[in-house]
Amino acid sequence: MNEHTPCGIGMKVVSRVADKQFKYEQFVGEDCMQQFLNRLLEIEQEILDVLFDEKRIKMEPWQYELHADAKECYLCKKPFTKKDYKVR
Repeated sequence: MNEHTPCGIGMKVVSRVADKQFKYEQFVGEDCMQQFLNRLLEIEQEILDVLFDEKRIKMEPWQYELHADAKECYLCKKPFTKKDYKVR
């Protein structure tokens, strides 16, 4: 049975957020997959930082009120719990 040994991998993350763009990156060598996964985790954190940046979330007063009064998730309709709590 043959075994595939990766020698390189590349990625381009595409973003619709103007101030958060990523360049094409490639990783080569015996540890290319480890390099790739490490970078992917870094990018994940960068994206989460943008998504949950309080300054980026702009809500109208009525939306704040709606959010404050919500007892369940508007997507899945499940009630908020200590484990599955409401976030902004």
